[in-house]
Amino acid sequence: MKLHSAETHKIIEDLIKKSYQKASDSFSNLAEKKVDVKGLDIKFSDPEHIVKMIPSQKKLTILITEIIGDCKGKSYLILNEYEVEMILKMMLSKMKNFEANEYFQDIILKEIDNVLAASVITEFSNFLNIKIYGDVPSVAHPTETSVEWLKKEFSSTKGLSAILSTASFVFEEDVKVKPSFLWVLDKKFYDAFDEKQKVDADR
Repeated sequence: MKLHSAETHKIIEDLIKKSYQKASDSFSNLAEKKVDVKGLDIKFSDPEHIVKMIPSQKKLTILITEIIGDCKGKSYLILNEYEVEMILKMMLSKMKNFEANEYFQDIILKEIDNVLAASVITEFSNFLNIKIYGDVPSVAHPTETSVEWLKKEFSSTKGLSAILSTASFVFEEDVKVKPSFLWVLDKKFYDAFDEKQKVDADR
């Protein structure tokens, strides 16, 4: 389902691509080893339809960041069991003082989400010249599949738009994780993109 103009989609794709590259640089610093980002794919739809594009898996960790400020929305970083294991393996090897328990694991995963979400939010904010921020992320460990959980989460999201981005983050040891990163945004986001294009066209 195509909800907005091709021009708007292209701008958003470029901003997300830029933010993923910055996030991979931050991950390289955290892991103290090179992290590359490859195969970025971005899809646009409404929340109801975009859920069908996400693999139905169990034993997930979902990190949720609420977007606050001039525009509203939420992001969902969806990690399967393997991706969580690999991320923790890479990060905990450099954090000798951290214990391998669920509490500290969630702290590390929240930091990963914070880096990725903040990179995208900053690019949106700077491009649109609006004030938006990511709140402190929360963590969900659903017992049902990703599709079942997200359908419940999006049961009252009429009028909102969704963006699904996937990319592989590749570590030096050829360890690869490919999380799904889902954004649900209110109409004000796209109004801001439309207004920005009008202003630029009039210059």
